[in-house]
Amino acid sequence: MTRKTLAATLGIRGIAPSIARNTSTGGHSTVPRAVARAGDCSISQKIRKLIEQGIGYIKTIGGPRKLSMVGTSAVRDWITWAFAAYNLIGLGCSSGG
Repeated sequence: MTRKTLAATLGIRGIAPSIARNTSTGGHSTVPRAVARAGDCSISQKIRKLIEQGIGYIKTIGGPRKLSMVGTSAVRDWITWAFAAYNLIGLGCSSGG
């Protein structure tokens, strides 16, 4: 299924798709302008960026490749601590400190 047919199918069902337009090909995109103009798409992209930043921090600073823990509970605890550290750093930056 192409993006154009996906957008059309979702439109028929009353679902607003969140698909970004590819304008790097000379302005020709298979996604209709009306779909890309919806406010949900820009909000979705902003939220995605925030999630990607957190995961990038965890992969870069947290060091999951050197993780010497075994078991899902230990790894889950490590991930919780790593995201807590990311949140604390983000709070420090947003408070102007």
